Amino acid sequence: MDCIKCKKPMKKAKMEGVLVDKCGICGGIWLDAGELEMLMFHEEKSQEELVKEAKCEIVAEKNRLLYTEGLCPKCQGREMQRYIRSGVELDRCPACKGLFFDYGELDKVMNAEKSSGLKQFLNGLKKSLEKLKK
Repeated sequence: MDCIKCKKPMKKAKMEGVLVDKCGICGGIWLDAGELEMLMFHEEKSQEELVKEAKCEIVAEKNRLLYTEGLCPKCQGREMQRYIRSGVELDRCPACKGLFFDYGELDKVMNAEKSSGLKQFLNGLKKSLEKLKK
């Protein structure tokens, strides 16, 4: 798969037990649908699962005859669209739901969502304690 930002080939990489595509030039990261949530909730795949997934993806990418600029680098099904998540503007495929993160954007989204989740948890805990006091 080629990077949508700098058009160079991306490499398969293991990130916290999730197979991602990472650009060695610009640092961009591609996550398939559901992989952001796996990273957020630390749902790691086994090494065997990662190897099998990587082999399947490499075969599918080699069988793709043509890459069209502007279309999703994964499925080539639709044009990439702007998508805002946790205040960060990302590129998202409306067909396969893959996400492209420019360098540093993945950390920003994960930190914002973890912070937001912690605030929601603490507010819920506070409300529960207030009910117990009554």
